[in-house]
Amino acid sequence: MYKKPLLTRAVLFSVITTFLLGLWLSPADTFAQPTDEIEWYEGYIKIKLTEEAKAALPSGRMLDNPQSTGISSIDMLSQQFNVVSLEPVFRTDPRFAERHRAYGLDRWYRLEFDASE
Repeated sequence: MYKKPLLTRAVLFSVITTFLLGLWLSPADTFAQPTDEIEWYEGYIKIKLTEEAKAALPSGRMLDNPQSTGISSIDMLSQQFNVVSLEPVFRTDPRFAERHRAYGLDRWYRLEFDASE
């Protein structure tokens, strides 16, 4: 015996259209995170390097002199903002190093600078 579907095409179309219309008419900031809830940390910024810039950086956990990386644009900003450290954001376990490179996690760096100036 054939049972009639619970939702016919017309009802399904109406539900989807109403939902999409509601999304379209809602204010733009309805789904955005309010800026007063964003956590800010004074003196830190995270950057993602290009593959070329990452290759130009000296290897190692933390650079001895973050104001002299060998990348002119980063060196100029480091001197301007008095960067005191440049270190990777994500630790890389050797077992997962290839995955980190594939997703670009090895190119994220955290710069610490003197925020009092």
